[in-house]
Amino acid sequence: MEFLQNEGRCIFHMLKHNSILNLDTDERMHIGTYLLEQINDYMTHIRGVRVSPELSVDEVAEYVRRISFEHPVSAREAIYHILEGLRQYQVHTPHPRYFGLYNPRPNFMGIMADTITAAFNPQLAAWSHAPVAVEIENYVLKEIASKFGYSADGTFTTGGAEANLTAVLTALVHYFPSYAKEGLRSLPTHPVMYASAESHHSLVKAARSCGLGTDSFVLLRRTLNCI
Repeated sequence: MEFLQNEGRCIFHMLKHNSILNLDTDERMHIGTYLLEQINDYMTHIRGVRVSPELSVDEVAEYVRRISFEHPVSAREAIYHILEGLRQYQVHTPHPRYFGLYNPRPNFMGIMADTITAAFNPQLAAWSHAPVAVEIENYVLKEIASKFGYSADGTFTTGGAEANLTAVLTALVHYFPSYAKEGLRSLPTHPVMYASAESHHSLVKAARSCGLGTDSFVLLRRTLNCI
């Protein structure tokens, strides 16, 4: 515990005396305004960029290394470097001509929501830590569930991989309650997972993570008339 306290004091001291990270009010307003202008410009002129640029590993690596750890740059320079890199070297999923995976264009209010979350950093692990955030999650999830005829609680996940893993774990505990405490050794039989050949590959990782193993994962290939 003493070691952790000393580490915490060292980190706090570093942040407090590092002018690059510890910006004052005027600097925060300046950087915030600049970044918001750049985001707005990107969203306004997204049609003018190439959806999928030609990429070179060496070129991208060289661009990233233009910022040296030995010579820190200002906050604005760092942000500009990142923005330019993202403009030049990424698939622009917000572009209206992007027809790839399910990566919808971010809504501006979603960007603002991410900003609020990053600033307030609400901890949803305990209701008492962030009661408003927890109740917002409950309220929104119940409303979404009702659109599909469900009346149940739930939780937001960071993406499809976490959602699939959560679903597999939930199914195991539902059908084998002892799994939650005793694990796979308590199961009277060996569960098998079935999924379409078109399903997301994160289900393979879920099978490994929960201890079932990939031999328990069976893909069903669909023909024109039947599975």
